[in-house]
Amino acid sequence: MKTLHLWELDGRALALLVAIYETGSVTGAAPQLGLSPSAVSHALDRLRHILGDPLFVREGRGITPTAHMTEIVDHARNLLAGLEQLGRQTDFDPASADGEFVIAANDYQRDLLLPETFRILRSETPRLNLRVIFSGFENVDLLRNRRCDLMLTPNPPDGTEFMQRLILNDEFACFYDPTVTKPPIDLDDYMARTHAKVVFTEDDESSLDRALLAIHGRRKIGLRVASFAAIASMLPGTDIIATLPSRLHQTTLRHLACEPCPAPPLPLSLYLVWHQRDQERPLNRYIQSILQKVATSYA
Repeated sequence: MKTLHLWELDGRALALLVAIYETGSVTGAAPQLGLSPSAVSHALDRLRHILGDPLFVREGRGITPTAHMTEIVDHARNLLAGLEQLGRQTDFDPASADGEFVIAANDYQRDLLLPETFRILRSETPRLNLRVIFSGFENVDLLRNRRCDLMLTPNPPDGTEFMQRLILNDEFACFYDPTVTKPPIDLDDYMARTHAKVVFTEDDESSLDRALLAIHGRRKIGLRVASFAAIASMLPGTDIIATLPSRLHQTTLRHLACEPCPAPPLPLSLYLVWHQRDQERPLNRYIQSILQKVATSYA
């Protein structure tokens, strides 16, 4: 096995590896690095020797990363982020923050936490733009590939590359139209009803469904939708009930009736998740603190 001497690598070498990986070519990486394609090619040959791996191989008219390159690219990105952090000032002034900050969330998390978060940001960071994208279901590639800076999710991912913080607890409740139906009086009544549910993936069996299956069987699902907002528009005027996070009654489902759910109690928590490369990023930590403050107001 080849012994790697750490002093043979520097920030320029790491930047070169990441640039070639992200652009998919030597010629594409050259303008980003301020080098000629020939210089990038020579530097890549040197890195191949240092790391003992081809790193990129020919595929058709282009190149593709080797398995080893795919394995180490996130390490290279994290090291670059650390080097960039060394050159930043330790004092952070929110008023001077600019650019765009991206938060991934579904519509429950968005409507609960982000309106007040945005009002605070507009007051304290007027030059910063906020972008909110749909998180899907545990789509950690959004964080891994730098498509978002923070993610709100009830299902924090495994793995040491991600950091997480519990910011809010909730519980399930039954939502229904009180002009048409009444809340279920017990578990038997609950299971006899027709239900609506929110599904984000093709595999729509939730933790609630699994818990009910173990003790009472399957619910009858009469409506499946891809967002919580769709429940607000489709449930009124029907006898269908929906078992959803109770705090939706403060936002999207405020016009529906809400009662405690007779189904087995299940933990329902909301986490803030970010990539470890942003652990010491001042702007990221600042916005985390705002989200935590807003979430605490619901306690």
